[in-house]
Amino acid sequence: MILVDYADLLKPKARREDRRFELTDLYENLRGLAGELQIPIWTASQSNRMSVGSRVLGIDSVAEDFNKVAIADIAITVNQTREEIIGHRLRYIVVGSRIGESNVVVECSADWKTSSVIEVQEDFNGRHTNGTGPAH
Repeated sequence: MILVDYADLLKPKARREDRRFELTDLYENLRGLAGELQIPIWTASQSNRMSVGSRVLGIDSVAEDFNKVAIADIAITVNQTREEIIGHRLRYIVVGSRIGESNVVVECSADWKTSSVIEVQEDFNGRHTNGTGPAH
């Protein structure tokens, strides 16, 4: 696996008129490299200004170039309201996937002191337990 610390900061091979076209080129090149090497490449991107304060970030929330999501085999957003921040909670949402189900929500507890994120599941009585079972 290759982890790219924020692909949006990579320098494109060729300068384009608009930054979004450069980003499309960068993401297509990363996807091509992943296919050539037969390994996954993961990176992060930011959401746009319109998404500030949103409870759910979708594919329309990506900053600069929507094509980044269209090029990816899987796109996951990290979602957190103010209440969830206070309660040490967050939600991952699979907003696009070529390899599995989309619109899957995974609720998690987060401990930033230990950099731990653990899926939160409900037991049969509706109480939350920490575990690693299937996504909701």
